[in-house]
Amino acid sequence: MRTYAPVIVFPFAFAVGVVGYNLESWTSDRQTPWKKSIIERREERRAEEGEDKEFVVPKTIFDRHSKKE
Repeated sequence: MRTYAPVIVFPFAFAVGVVGYNLESWTSDRQTPWKKSIIERREERRAEEGEDKEFVVPKTIFDRHSKKE
C-alpha cells in the first residue's frame, strides 16, 4: 500500500491545487500599481525644494564626494 500512495494522492493534490490557484486568481488583484522611477521622484522633490540643478548619477563614489559645492 505504501508504494501506491503517491499514485493515489497525487491526482487529488493536483486537483486541489488547480482549484485553489484559480480561486486565488479570481479573488485577488494581481496588478502592480505603476510608479515613477526613483530618479524621476527625486528630481520632482528637488524641484519642489527649489534646487534647479539637474540630477546626475555619479559613476563612482569618488565622483560623488568630489563634486560637492
